[in-house]
Amino acid sequence: MTTLFSCGTDEIPIPASILIEEADLTFVGEGETYLNRIYSTQYPIEIEVPEEAKEWLSVSLKDKYLEITADRNASISPRSASVVIKTKERSTSMRINQTGLPTRKLKIIAGTASSEQSDGPVFYTFDGNYSTIWHSRYSPTTTQYQDHWIQYNLEPGSESLDLIMLYPREGTGRANGRWGWYCVYVKGDGTGTPGEIPGNDIPWGAELGSVDADGYKLMYKGDATPDLVGFHISNIVLPVPVINPTAVKIIINGSQAAIEPYTGGSQGGFGSLAEIELYGKVN
Repeated sequence: MTTLFSCGTDEIPIPASILIEEADLTFVGEGETYLNRIYSTQYPIEIEVPEEAKEWLSVSLKDKYLEITADRNASISPRSASVVIKTKERSTSMRINQTGLPTRKLKIIAGTASSEQSDGPVFYTFDGNYSTIWHSRYSPTTTQYQDHWIQYNLEPGSESLDLIMLYPREGTGRANGRWGWYCVYVKGDGTGTPGEIPGNDIPWGAELGSVDADGYKLMYKGDATPDLVGFHISNIVLPVPVINPTAVKIIINGSQAAIEPYTGGSQGGFGSLAEIELYGKVN
């Protein structure tokens, strides 16, 4: 039997490696701090937090852990950031997600519409039944190709309105009455005064932030372009929450919807809706 030995003085380099225990983390909207274990064969370790996330997210090295702190999210909208952890030769990323603040459903106590069918009253949009619908009038007279509106009064004591859920009609004839361009007006504290509102300023309706003759402020403009038939559940987060809301009004563009050029009209020139839900964040 022959045994071979080899001797040398050269050092064998250790490959650079870096590993974090959890690469995808989700924090609650109220904010929290978490220690995430990190393993590395090379130092120093650098941490890069995106500039736009620095106002709510901080990450630092604490012994063998990454100390991650997400501040309280003042919105109901979730947010996220990708943090890069790197050494001289290696890098990895960690996804930080944070939920929005929890919401509570606001109670609608009454509703009216510019027109309705006897078998499709506006009440059906807040009866809790997603199979019943409101439909603008088409018989015996018609409101086809007119602008349509629906209006809701809220139960007193609603603290804020942050989120609106719109559920379109389903089943047979579901395309008829789907919306094109529409405007969401809200009445509440501070809405009696015009003010700048960020958002999609589509070329229809008044200016965002303007106030109509009834004291409703235009808070949001929606656009289902170009797939009217494919209009699914809409989740609308208001760019500016309305404090102590009392009423909501939605105006739907009922003009004849040409495909080229698109005029923003609803499908068939009518208006329909299965259900609306209004939510405010829990403070």
